[in-house]
Amino acid sequence: MGEVTGFKNHYIYTITILMLYVFGVGFIRSELLFYFSVMLIGCMTLLLLYGQGHRKIFRLDTIHRKTILAICLGFVALTLWSIIVNHLFPVPENEKLLDTYSGTGIELYLFYIYGIFIGPISEELVFRALIIKNLERFSSIGLDLLVSAVFFSLAHTVLQGFNLSDFIVYFGFGLIYSILFKRSKTLYPALFLHIIWNAWLFWVSS
Repeated sequence: MGEVTGFKNHYIYTITILMLYVFGVGFIRSELLFYFSVMLIGCMTLLLLYGQGHRKIFRLDTIHRKTILAICLGFVALTLWSIIVNHLFPVPENEKLLDTYSGTGIELYLFYIYGIFIGPISEELVFRALIIKNLERFSSIGLDLLVSAVFFSLAHTVLQGFNLSDFIVYFGFGLIYSILFKRSKTLYPALFLHIIWNAWLFWVSS
């Protein structure tokens, strides 16, 4: 009975975190409060993953040459997907923020820190590690990858007003990160790739 209750609680916590991230923090108007909320959710997710017994995905000894190759292949996949969707769809509303952001000084530095580090770390913890590890029993039919990509895409489209083309764009990105996480069985390849990709987007838009 205790194991069943613990199992249900894990899913309640997981769903709560997902709802907060996708439909909650995005509507916070204060940038500092938004950044803090995302970091808080990331920390909560980290604790939940440890509590669920998913410590192996944080082991550093799983990093080797294959990890670097996987990151490089992931970057190629993201680039190809980006080229395809740029020809098919308008620029997503979320990406337009990079070109229209008007912050200066410390605000601009915090924006970069969030976009390159805080955001990717929290997103990989929530949308890759938490979702995929909690849906491992459905991995044979790919439901873990599908749900991960869907929620990742929703998190990038709900705030600016949902539209199908933006959803498809981020769904593809999310699927690439999810496949990388699942195949590597550790958080780091997808996390490093996410950080590198976001840094590349910031550099290109600057």
